[in-house]
Amino acid sequence: MSSLKTFIKAVRASKTTAEENSAIRKESAQIRKNIRQGSADTRMRRRNVAKLLFLYLLGEPTHFGQIECLKLLSSPQFMDKRLGYLGAMLLLDENQEVLTLLTNSLQQDLQSPNKFVVSLALSAFGNIASPELARDLSNIISKLCSSSHNFVSKKALLCALRVVQKEPELADPYLLSAEELLHSKSHGVLMSDISFVMGLCRIHPNLIPRFAEHTDALIHRLRQLSSNTYSSELNIGNVSDPFLQIKILQILSIFAQHDASINDRISDILAQVCSNTDSSRNAGNAILYQAVRTILDVDSDSSLRVLGVNILAKFLGNRDNNTRYVALNMLKRVVNTEENAVQRHRSTILSCLYDVDISIQARALELSTFLVNESNVRFMVRELLTYLDTVSDDMRSRTAQYITEVTNAFAPNKRWHFDTLLRVFKSAGNFLSESALSTFLRLIASAPDLHEYATLKLYAALKDDISQEALILASLWVLGEYGQYLLSPSMNFDDDTLPTNISEDDILDLVEEVLIGTNFLQPTIIQYGLNTLIKLSTRFQSSSSLSKIQRLIEFYGKHRNTEVQQRSIEYQHVIQDPSLDRTVMQSIPAPSPPARITPYQNAEQKLNAPKKPLKETEETNDLLDLIGLTGPSQTETLINETPSANTTAANDLADIISAPKKNQVDDILGLFSTPAPAAEPATNTLANSFASLDMSGLNLSQAASTPQTKQYEPLLVYDKHDVILSLYPSKDEASKTAVIEARFKNKSVVSKVEKVHLEVAVPKSQKLRLQPLRSTSMDPGMETSQTMRIQGPKNTQVKLRLRISITREDKVGILDQVDYSKLPSDLLD
Repeated sequence: MSSLKTFIKAVRASKTTAEENSAIRKESAQIRKNIRQGSADTRMRRRNVAKLLFLYLLGEPTHFGQIECLKLLSSPQFMDKRLGYLGAMLLLDENQEVLTLLTNSLQQDLQSPNKFVVSLALSAFGNIASPELARDLSNIISKLCSSSHNFVSKKALLCALRVVQKEPELADPYLLSAEELLHSKSHGVLMSDISFVMGLCRIHPNLIPRFAEHTDALIHRLRQLSSNTYSSELNIGNVSDPFLQIKILQILSIFAQHDASINDRISDILAQVCSNTDSSRNAGNAILYQAVRTILDVDSDSSLRVLGVNILAKFLGNRDNNTRYVALNMLKRVVNTEENAVQRHRSTILSCLYDVDISIQARALELSTFLVNESNVRFMVRELLTYLDTVSDDMRSRTAQYITEVTNAFAPNKRWHFDTLLRVFKSAGNFLSESALSTFLRLIASAPDLHEYATLKLYAALKDDISQEALILASLWVLGEYGQYLLSPSMNFDDDTLPTNISEDDILDLVEEVLIGTNFLQPTIIQYGLNTLIKLSTRFQSSSSLSKIQRLIEFYGKHRNTEVQQRSIEYQHVIQDPSLDRTVMQSIPAPSPPARITPYQNAEQKLNAPKKPLKETEETNDLLDLIGLTGPSQTETLINETPSANTTAANDLADIISAPKKNQVDDILGLFSTPAPAAEPATNTLANSFASLDMSGLNLSQAASTPQTKQYEPLLVYDKHDVILSLYPSKDEASKTAVIEARFKNKSVVSKVEKVHLEVAVPKSQKLRLQPLRSTSMDPGMETSQTMRIQGPKNTQVKLRLRISITREDKVGILDQVDYSKLPSDLLD
C-alpha cells in the first residue's frame, strides 16, 4: 500500500480531472479494503486515517473511516491518540450517532495523568461535544478548570463554555472556578476565563452583577498592560499582549452596560489606553478600536466619546484597508449620537470616496449620506454629484440612489430639488430605479410653479442626450402632460441654457427621434412615447401636427410587442372618433409631494430622534433554525442574487401540487373537496365558499353550533420594500391548535411582485403545519395569504422565525429574516 506522500504526489501530478478522480477512487477503494480486512496493525491504521484526512480536505466522502478514528483513540500510544483525535474532530460532528462511542475514550483520557493526552481530549471535546456528551463529562471538565497546569486549565475553560452553550442549566459547578481564575497570573488562563465569563453572561444575564464585583482586578491588570510595566513574553509589535487587553475591554463593556456606576470607574483606564497605545502598529490599532467600541457601548461622558470619534477619524488616514473599513463602519454607527464630532472630519470621509478599494468607497458613500442634514445639504450633494460623474458603473446605481434619497429628505426648495435630480438623471439615467423615476415625476406634478420650468429643462436635456433611459421616460411624461408650456411660455427664467421659440414640429420631431432610436427590446419607452403623442393631440391645433401624430401612432400598430400594438390601435381609435370624451387626455391632478425619506430611516425620525447611545445587544432565542440562517436574532436584510430558473420552477411546481389539508370543519361543510386555483384571490375564494353554503341547503343554525374559533387582533410584523406582512392569529378551541394566517400585501401601485415565498420555523417543542401560499405573485395593491397551524405543550409561548423572499420584476431578489415572539400568550392554552 502506498504512503500518504505518494498519494498526495499522485493527486497533484494529475493533469486532468479524470486522472485526479481515478487516483482518488483507487486509493479510496484500497482504504475500504484495508478496513474490511480488520488489520490490527496500528501503523497501517494511522496511514489509512491520514489518507482519509487528505480526502476530507479534497471534499471526498470519508464516513466509512470514522470507526478507524475511534480505534486509534483506544490505543495507549500518544501518536495514535493524536491522529485519532484529529480525525474525530474533522470527520465527526455533534449530530452523528457514532459520537456516542467516543464517550468512554474521552472520559478515560480526560482523567489521564499525562497533561498532553488530557489536552488532546479537551480539544476534541471543545469541537464536537453534543448535549449528551456535555451532560456526561461536565463534572470532569469542572475539575480540570482548576488544574495546576495552565496548559490544561485554559482549554478546560473553553470546554466549559461549550458545556454551558449546549446545556445552560449546568453552569453552577463552574461559577466558583470562573471567579477565582479572573485573578490568574497566566495570560492564557485569564483570556480563556474571560471568554467563558462573557459567554456565561450572555446566556445568564443575572450572573453579571456577580462577576462585575471583580471589575477592579481587571482594571488593574489592564492598567499594567497599557503602561508596559507588566513584564510579558507575549508582546506583539512592542504592544503588551494585545489579545488580553482586547478581552478585558470587551468584558468591561458588558459590565458597564449592566451597571452604570462602573462607567466612572473605567473612564480613566479607557482614556489611558487611548493615550498610551501606539497607533503605528496593527496590534495597537486593534486595541484602540476595541477601546472606542467600549466607549461607544457604555454611557461615557461627551469628551471621551469625542476622543473615540477622533481616533476613528485618524484610522481613516491609515494605509491598511481593513483599518479604514472598520473605522467607517464604526463612524456610521455613532453618527446619530455624536453628529457634531463626526461632522468635523467630513472632508476626510469624503476623500475616502475616491479610494481604490470599492468596499471602502461603498462604506464612505453610505456614511457621507448619513452626514447630510438641512444645514449642509447643498455642499454635501455637490460633492456627491462630483463623485457621481467619476464613479465606476459598479457604484453608479448606489450613488444615484443615495443622492436621490438625501435630496428628497433635505431639499431647501423645490427648484433646487428639481435641478439636483435632473443632474442625477443626466449622469446616471440608465442606473436609476423605478422608485426614483416615480419620485421625480411626483415632485414635478405636485408643484404647479415647476411645470413650465421643468418642461423647458427636460426638453433641453432630452434634445442634448437621448441615451439615458430614466431621463427619456421623465421627459416624455412631462412633454405629454405640460407640452403646451413650450409653445407659449408665460414666465421669464434667468437661464441662458433654456430653449426659445419652440414649435409643435420641434416637439414632435424630438419625440419621433426618441422613438426611432429606441430598441424594440425597450417597449416601456415606446409606450411612454405613445402616451405623450396621444396627449399632445389634445394640446396641438395645427392639422399637420395632428396628422404627424396619427402617422407615428399607426406605425406601431404592427409592433412585435403586444402591449405596444394594443396601445397603438386603441389610440388610433381615440383619434379617429371625435365623439369620445377627451377628459382623460388632460393633465393629471396635482398629487401629494414625495415622501421625505433618508437612506436609512424617515427624515423626520432622524431630525427628531432622541440622542441616545447606541448599544449592541445580543438576544438568545430557542427557535429551531430550520431555514439555515444562524445569524443574530434581529432583522437582517440580505440582498441576494435572483433565484435561478430551476429553483423558481421547482417552487412554482410545489405551489401547484401542494393542496391544503382538510380540517374537521372543512370535511363537514364539504367546501374544499377540490383545491382552489393557486392564483385565485382570497376574496373570491371566500365568495365561492358562501355561494356553496347557500346552494348546499345546510341548516345555518346547526353550523353555528360547531365549536367557534377565538379571534385576535391582527399583528404587523413586516413593512419593507413596499410589502406588508400581517399575522391574523386565532385559536381552534376544539383541537387547542393555534391557527395563524399570514397575509402579504403589495403596497406599490406600479410594480408587481413576481415571486413571494415564506418559510417558518418554530421552537423544538412545537409542531408546525404550513399550507402553501394562495398565490406566489401579487399585482400592484393586491394581497395573498398563507395559513399555518401550530400545536405544542400547554401554556407555551408561540415564537416564529420568518424568512421572507421577495422578487420584483427586473430587480434582484430580497431576502429578509424576522424573529417574532409577540403573539398572544394563550394561543396554546
